[in-house]
Amino acid sequence: MRSNRVHLLFKQLFAFFLMFTLVFSMLIPVAFAAGRIDLERETTLSLHFRYNNTAIAEARFRLYRVADVSESARFTLSGDFQDYKVNLNHLDADGWNAAGNTLAVYAAADRINPLAVRSTDSSGQLSFGTLNVGLYLVTAESKTIGKKTYRCAPFLVCLPGLENDTWQYTVRVEPKCTMESQPNGGGERPKPDTEEITVLKVWDDEGHQEQRPQKVEVSLLQDGSVHRTVILNEENYWRYTWRDLSSQYDWTVVERNVPDPYWVTYTENATVLKITNTYMENISDEPPPGGEKPDETEPTMAEDIPDDPVPTGKLPQTGLLWWPVPVLTIVGLMLFSIGWFCSFKGQER
Repeated sequence: MRSNRVHLLFKQLFAFFLMFTLVFSMLIPVAFAAGRIDLERETTLSLHFRYNNTAIAEARFRLYRVADVSESARFTLSGDFQDYKVNLNHLDADGWNAAGNTLAVYAAADRINPLAVRSTDSSGQLSFGTLNVGLYLVTAESKTIGKKTYRCAPFLVCLPGLENDTWQYTVRVEPKCTMESQPNGGGERPKPDTEEITVLKVWDDEGHQEQRPQKVEVSLLQDGSVHRTVILNEENYWRYTWRDLSSQYDWTVVERNVPDPYWVTYTENATVLKITNTYMENISDEPPPGGEKPDETEPTMAEDIPDDPVPTGKLPQTGLLWWPVPVLTIVGLMLFSIGWFCSFKGQER
């Protein structure tokens, strides 16, 4: 009888050891995945601008600080950007692209002064120096060399950046560069005398169409100043085209008064600008499948930016909450110990 008890105790201790190992193998990676961001620590941002292996020198970049970031990596628009209705949390790669483009539209339309303006050196590199923790927007002017024009789409980058589950406070990015070759001779390709721009309003508010306004006002800006304003509604299929616009000016289209309760995003394809209003409640507060750790579909932060799509940085969906880990671990072990003890006493009786 005593031998059976010893054998049973040994099996229960072994089971306890396996359970203990299993619990910690699941909790430790979560607890120590990235940690919290040190909001007081200084960061640096540099970039390398090139097309294939060709460095693009004297390319001009602008840097804007658009949002604060919390210790748990959640973003809140701040400064000159705080009143814009642009969502920055729970986004995939396409969402970050749209957010960057949208904030770039407002920066140009409202003539927001950049935090810094830098040009690349002969090797295509530049540094923005020491910066505070936060979310930054980077925009670039097109650069023509010979008969080739190089462009860089706006993108967002978080400082610090997340690399290998560790916050890196020295961040280096390599933004996507596209090139347009100009046929038949060197120099910049002559622009047509006129151009046209089409604006299209899209509603992402399934189940909440009653909240949609009957009309919206959209302004066409000429070099930052309002040139014309039009009304979009169901009668014109929520679209309008401006024609015969002089190509000597920079034209921007903005929706000035975004209706509540909607977020706004701007996406551009050739001469068509799509303005999407998304009902706020349609944006889930829950992180995507896979938990709090960013998945592979999101853009990469503090690493070279992949070519497709143009990323915005590896921005976590939500922060890591550490306090439940030790609490749940202790409670779980206590409950398991009580159950094991009761089972052992029952077997003894």
